[in-house]
Amino acid sequence: MREKEIELFEKLLCTIAENHKAFKEDELTAFAGSQGIKYNGNLMIVGRAVNGWTNKWMPSQADNPLKRQSIVQDVFKLNESKCPMIWVSELWGNCNPDIADKYNTKRSSFWRIVRMVTGEFGVADINNADWPSYIAWTNLYKIAPSETGNPSEKLKKIQHDIARQIFIEELCQWKPKRIIFFTGRDWVEPFVKPLVSISEVKSVGLAQWVGKIHIQNDGVHSQFVVLPHPQGKPGQLILSSIIDSFKRLQEETDELRIHDD
Repeated sequence: MREKEIELFEKLLCTIAENHKAFKEDELTAFAGSQGIKYNGNLMIVGRAVNGWTNKWMPSQADNPLKRQSIVQDVFKLNESKCPMIWVSELWGNCNPDIADKYNTKRSSFWRIVRMVTGEFGVADINNADWPSYIAWTNLYKIAPSETGNPSEKLKKIQHDIARQIFIEELCQWKPKRIIFFTGRDWVEPFVKPLVSISEVKSVGLAQWVGKIHIQNDGVHSQFVVLPHPQGKPGQLILSSIIDSFKRLQEETDELRIHDD
């Protein structure tokens, strides 16, 4: 199912190894998007890059075929039957002393907003622990610093072309009805601009770009809203910006349909 994505990912790792002297990061982590086992096509969430992840490796190590295989095995969870999104609930309010060094998703503005949106659009009952299993989540850039922070401009440039191909493959696999980008428009525009069919819808509140993505041959017809990362911003304002932007986009779509008829 993810053969093409894995092939692109291996190519990306080779590119990182070949260019490892061109960027400042000396330890990296790799990430692949996740589709919850109950994902129903209603909601896809997109960030910039992970802020630390489960694997750590030196850039030059990606030149080794066995190391590349190990990285791919880790990021795609090829031997696991567990829902790849359930960790969000497992670490919600994390206060277990045995995993105190791990992420507390309840303290993350990103995941708090994702949970609110999931409930608001009726994607899942957010009072049930399995709510993350109904969404798909990815990041634009698949390679990032191992500990914290976004990839540098040079690291972004080196991986951009292949990262974009992987992102489009994710769209084609998941075919989301709605996409929310918590990336800012400047990050996402190079990834999706050629695919956008409606982009002149006036944004609302904190929303920076509202439109529709079409990949006709692969059946992708997605409404999207682009916002900045939610950290430090009022949650209710972000939520209302998302709801009102999708509402305005739907109204614009209906109006265009009437004119076409």
